[in-house]
Formats: sequence, structure tokens, C-alpha cells
Amino acid sequence: MKKPPTYIVNREGITWTVPDPPKKCWSERQVAHFSRFELAKEYGRRVVADPALSELYRSRLKQWKKKKSRNVGVYQMAILDFMHPPTIHDIRFEKSIQGPVRVIIEAVANTSITAVSVKVVAPGGMILEQGEASKPLPYIYYQYYIHDPSLLQPGVTCRVSVCDIPGNITEKEIALSL
Repeated sequence: MKKPPTYIVNREGITWTVPDPPKKCWSERQVAHFSRFELAKEYGRRVVADPALSELYRSRLKQWKKKKSRNVGVYQMAILDFMHPPTIHDIRFEKSIQGPVRVIIEAVANTSITAVSVKVVAPGGMILEQGEASKPLPYIYYQYYIHDPSLLQPGVTCRVSVCDIPGNITEKEIALSL
């Protein structure tokens, strides 16, 4: 037996029926995307309710409207930020003659990056050194100093993690080659 139609009336008094969704089998990726989007909507509601976060997104919104669409608000910007994790563009190394090795990380996010962490990992998976990268002003990159140059042996990798305001984490691992 078919279910009776559901009617919706908007502010102008216009009535229409809500379509009955077809009985479709969604793929696992689609179900995961839908559930992630529900989490993004919840995050957007939390941002709108929090005055400090709302003001942060409102300040970023002015820059966004100049570059992209003008029809975006704080709620939509928060959803956009939640759905798009930060991007690591480049990781490179600079070695001074007798000083520490500097790891330079170029990363961007829709709003702000909250943390950039670096781990130096041995071939067996043991962490040799780890710490937070800093952002020297007025530069656009983050930097971390590996203080013990004896760690730089073949097979040693550098694992970089970048976190943004909604908590999205992007990781990239590259071999330490100098």
C-alpha cells in the first residue's frame, strides 16, 4: 500500500507535496558522505551558536565573498570548512652547515590551521623525534627544526599532520632526503 503524500506550506501559503524518495540502494561511499554532511551541518549549527567561532567565520567570510560566491553565510562557510580538510602543498628540508635541519611546510585551510605537528620516524615505525611546527611571521609557511642530525639516515621519514578549526587532519609522509 502506498503511503499518502506529505504536504508542506511555506510562508507565502504555497502548498506542495514532498516527493517520496525512491527505494534506492546507496553505495558505502555515498552513505559515508551523507553521514559526514550531517556532521558538517551539526558543526555549522554549533558555529552559529558560538559567538567567538561565529565572529571568526564572519571575518573570513568577507575575504571569501571577494573571491568566490557572494551568497554564502557563516553557516554555509562552516559547513564548507568542515567538508574540506586542510591541504599540504609542499614539505622541504634545508640543512645548514652545522646547525639543525629545518623542515618547511606549506599548508592551507579554508579558515585557519590550528596545529602543525612533525614526527621523524625510523624504518621500523619508531618515533625518533616529534614536536609542533611554528609559523614565523610574516611568512606563509610553518617550520620545524630537527635538532639531532644523526637521525637523518636512509629509510627515515618525516610525517607531517595539519589540523584545522573543525578538527580535520591531513597527513603526509615523505622520506628525509637532503
